[in-house]
Formats: sequence, C-alpha cells, structure tokens
Amino acid sequence: MPPRLIGNPQVVLQFGYNMAVPIPDMKVDNLGVSGTLSFRGVPFFCFVPWNAIFAVVGEDGKGAVFDNVPQEVQQMMDQEKQKKELDSTTENVVEYEDWIQLREAYKGTNTVFKKKNPGPAYRPSFLQVVK
Repeated sequence: MPPRLIGNPQVVLQFGYNMAVPIPDMKVDNLGVSGTLSFRGVPFFCFVPWNAIFAVVGEDGKGAVFDNVPQEVQQMMDQEKQKKELDSTTENVVEYEDWIQLREAYKGTNTVFKKKNPGPAYRPSFLQVVK
C-alpha cells in the first residue's frame, strides 16, 4: 500500500472482477484478500487479512459492517449518526441576505430561513384588462 495510506484507520480498497484497472492476481481465501491494486496509476501488491476488514460494500451500495470496527472509525460513525439525528429533529432558524449561498450551505438540514432586513412587504403587481 502507498506510504501515505499506512496508519489510516479507514482505507477503502476496491477489489473485484471486471474493474477498470484489472486485478489479475486477485485472491480471496481463508487468510484474507490480496491482489495488485492501482493507486494513482502506480501498482501496489496488497494483502488484507480478514481481521482487518470491518466492512464490505457492493457496487449497489448494499453491504455489511462487522464487529471489528476500529475505535477511531466507530467514534466518527457515532458522531455522524448524532449529527444526522440532530439535523433531523432540531429546527434551526438562520437569518440570511444571500439566499443562494445559504441554500447550498444548509442543503439536507432541517433549517428555517428568515430574511434579514425584509424591507417593505411584497405586493404583486396587479394588471386588469379594461375594455
């Protein structure tokens, strides 16, 4: 594995058949998964023992998380879960001036927007045809 990834508690490795960059030496056995993977176009032989694999995900997004999740990763997962729960149950009220930037910043949250300095009340123009 590239030196920049060593020591990272959460590295996603893509093993599979019919990949964009083939893995002709891929092996799955009772010891783990191995094969030569490409990182930024540079090949590295990787062996991952089963006790180091804590999640698997298919191309369809379905997968499984096992019992051996590293503590650092479990903490990140717990924090993300708490944030999602808070976002879905807490209504935030935010004052704004620039609607477009604000909308992007709070996309996916349960936020109520209140315009700063609303100015005069909006009144639609009214046209009437007179004959």
